[in-house]
Amino acid sequence: MSELHDLLVAEAQRLSPATTPGFDELAARARHRRVTRFAVVVAAAVAVVAGTTATLLGAARSGDNRAELVPAGPVVTRGDCAGLTVTATLVGHPRRWPVRAGTQPAPIAMPPDALMYLRAKGPCIKRLRISASNDLIQTATGDVTTFNAQGIGIIVSNGNPGDAMIRLFLVCANDQTCPASAIATIPVTITRHSTAVTLSPSPSP
Repeated sequence: MSELHDLLVAEAQRLSPATTPGFDELAARARHRRVTRFAVVVAAAVAVVAGTTATLLGAARSGDNRAELVPAGPVVTRGDCAGLTVTATLVGHPRRWPVRAGTQPAPIAMPPDALMYLRAKGPCIKRLRISASNDLIQTATGDVTTFNAQGIGIIVSNGNPGDAMIRLFLVCANDQTCPASAIATIPVTITRHSTAVTLSPSPSP
């Protein structure tokens, strides 16, 4: 009987749960679990924010790249002169402004006493003409003028701020009679302050 009792007691002790920990130990375990959960939540939040920021920055950069790389298309899309393109550049400024048919969506800011080159490529360059709307800007000749043999047209700004327009149009071929055809208008805003512009020879096409 004693041996059976001892065996039952030993088996009961083996199967019984471990001794209940004290309050301090339970509190410490709870604090550890809270700190661990907080760290996991913070890490997840940081990862989400970082991923979202990277996505937005990538989208913004790709959008900027698309704006710079995608051309406006030809200024003439039909007829003998289809495919003619024109790009505006300022001397000393790295940016290029592809000119689209019709009126451009925003003016080009041009410093006073600066040079703008209009680069034409494609057919009918000899028929292409430039005119300026007022005395804030003028063509190379001061009047309606042509593009040179390299497809370059020149606009010069004067020292006064204000708004002006550059107009591009086509004249008829030598063996034809027809009115001039306006193809593009480029708004220009002459700024009040000069930028660092270094005059240089006419650019190559």
